[in-house]
Amino acid sequence: MREGLLAENQLQLIVDETFTPPLADATSLVQKIRSAKPDLLFFLPTVISDAKLLLEKMNEFGLGQGKIPTISFGIAIAEPDMLQTVSPELLQGVLTCVASWGAKGHEALIAELKSRYKEPWMTQNAISTYGDMWVIKDALEKAGKADRVAVAEALRSMDAGPSKYYPLGEIKFDEKGRRVGAGMTIVQWQTGVPVTVFPPQLAMAQPFWPKS
Repeated sequence: MREGLLAENQLQLIVDETFTPPLADATSLVQKIRSAKPDLLFFLPTVISDAKLLLEKMNEFGLGQGKIPTISFGIAIAEPDMLQTVSPELLQGVLTCVASWGAKGHEALIAELKSRYKEPWMTQNAISTYGDMWVIKDALEKAGKADRVAVAEALRSMDAGPSKYYPLGEIKFDEKGRRVGAGMTIVQWQTGVPVTVFPPQLAMAQPFWPKS
């Protein structure tokens, strides 16, 4: 991001702070953010305790609950365990970018996950692993035997049409082993639940973003 990605997207870096966990106090960090008045914040704590301190301080300084667009990366900030430490009010509005998430078209699967396994929502690990099993099943059936070489070749030559359990693209792999047309998912904490808000065709809710 520092080496050119921000500039390529017409974004100027005005505050850049690195800290070593665990944080004892987030006041000085959040004061710098408030003083700089950025249009958005990349929120990248590596442990839940630091996320809690930062979100509490942001809320105290009037920056929390979506008042400044706050963007994280990865699934940790959206796992159910977060609610054991951080209140849903503090998480309100936080966005995170993940490889996959429960989305439009998965409603029955999400309902089954809730009723059978008592999970509050469909995380990346659950939906991706579910999709993986279907891919492996198809490859095994195509190979006709439980042989690693045959299954690997079946995977390389697979062309199973539009993806159902990963965002966008097809169940087909290019010469580098990457899924053709693969996308990503953005989820946002809304009233105590991280819901898919992007891409639009998979969104289960509209994202909210400050107007000023």
